[in-house]
Amino acid sequence: MSKAKGAKEKRGLYHQYQTILEKYPLVANAFQGGIITAIGVLISQSIMSPIGEPTAFDWREVQVMTFINMAWITPVLLWFFGLLSKMNRGPMDKLLIDQFVFSPVFTASIIALRNVLYEGGDLAGVPKVIVDVVPGVQLTAWLFWIPTRFLIIKYVPNTLALLANSGASLVWTIIFVMTLNK
Repeated sequence: MSKAKGAKEKRGLYHQYQTILEKYPLVANAFQGGIITAIGVLISQSIMSPIGEPTAFDWREVQVMTFINMAWITPVLLWFFGLLSKMNRGPMDKLLIDQFVFSPVFTASIIALRNVLYEGGDLAGVPKVIVDVVPGVQLTAWLFWIPTRFLIIKYVPNTLALLANSGASLVWTIIFVMTLNK
């Protein structure tokens, strides 16, 4: 490869993106996660709108879910994925830890935050919401995330794991919001 071609590749968009992710992992991932979440919530609202009627977007839900992603989901996942990548375990062990140890608690925390921030629930009502909502959402989550996380853990480089997860989370956000808004 010529020096010019190598220098050009290093200045390319992908290289710049990688550099930003490595230099500012929390900010970069929070920003992209927030955008993906906002888009996912808007898509879910569009899908749930009655056919033939204009979509009445719930901007408060978009704001709350975007905030939860940027302030809670992204930092926690960044920490957890880093921890998971350092474990001297195979992909299947990592998947089991991810989905059966971490995921239920993490899913419950997201639902609790959403209940307090979006639904206007009080902290005293959170245990009931968790008991009523989390089991059904968690089963749906496993149907989506077990195969998705296995592929990410097995094939995606650590530096891109959160991005791959964020891409998959676009689909999950649509499913998640529609499940919670039934």
